[in-house]
Amino acid sequence: MRSLTTLALTLAALGLAAITAAPIALAGACAMPSLWVRIAADVTHVIPSDQGVLVEVGTDPRRAIGPGPAPYSAESAIAVTAHLAREGQPDIALRVEAIGPSVARLVPASTPAPGRWRVVTATHSEEVSFGAQPARGNGPAAPRLVSVTRTEQSFPGPRGSDSYLSISARLGDALPASVAGVVLFAVHGTTDRAAITQSRQSLASLHTGGAGALVLFSSGGRCSVSLPGQDPSVRGTVRLAAYDLDGRIGARSNDVTVTGAD
Repeated sequence: MRSLTTLALTLAALGLAAITAAPIALAGACAMPSLWVRIAADVTHVIPSDQGVLVEVGTDPRRAIGPGPAPYSAESAIAVTAHLAREGQPDIALRVEAIGPSVARLVPASTPAPGRWRVVTATHSEEVSFGAQPARGNGPAAPRLVSVTRTEQSFPGPRGSDSYLSISARLGDALPASVAGVVLFAVHGTTDRAAITQSRQSLASLHTGGAGALVLFSSGGRCSVSLPGQDPSVRGTVRLAAYDLDGRIGARSNDVTVTGAD
C-alpha cells in the first residue's frame, strides 16, 4: 500500500507561489493563465538528508507536480496527494510546511536513502535527489532591512481608470546567491504574519537598482492577476526573512515602518 498524504496548500489562509508576487500582465481580453504547483529547484539540486522539497505556485509548468488554483480567486485551496517513490524502496509520505504566500516545502516522513527519488502525484512525477548528509547551519542570515516603500498611482485607461501598486524594499546588503526567495511579514504586537513572498527568479528580474534594492510586489493595472495568498494591503510595521532552496527560512530582519502608505 502506498504511503500517501494530502497536501492542502490553502493559499489565502496559510499565507501560502514561480512564484512571483508581481501579478501577471495579461494582453487583449485578459485571458486567464493557468497556475501550477511546481518544484522550485532544478533537477541537479541535491537536498540535504534532513530537509524537504521546495514548491511554489506560478505560471511556469516546468517541474510541475499538479495544477494550481484559479488565479482570480480571492481564496483558493489546492489538494495534492504526493509521496516519494524509488524502485526497491517503500514509498515515503510527504507533509506540507508553509513558508509564506504561495510557497511551501514537502517534508519526508522519514529520511530518504541518498540518491534519486521521484515526487509522485496522481498526474505528475518529477525527479529530486537527496544527499547523505544533513544541512549545515541554520538557513539564510537575517537581512538588514533599511526601508519598505509603498507607491500607488491611478491613471486613465482605454476602458476606465487604472491603478498601479508597488511595494519595494531596500536592504543594507545584497542577498547572497543561496537565497531562493524572501517573505515580507506584517507585524502585529508580539506576532507576525507572512504577507508577501517573492522568489529569487523574480527578485533578479525586478531589481530597482543597487545591490540592496528590490521590488516585492508590483501590479500591472486592469489585466494583471495577483497570485493567490499575497496581501499587498500590508501597512505599518514589517520585517523580512529569506529562505533557501531547501525551504529553510532564516532569521527575521529588523523592523521598519512602511512609508508611502495612507
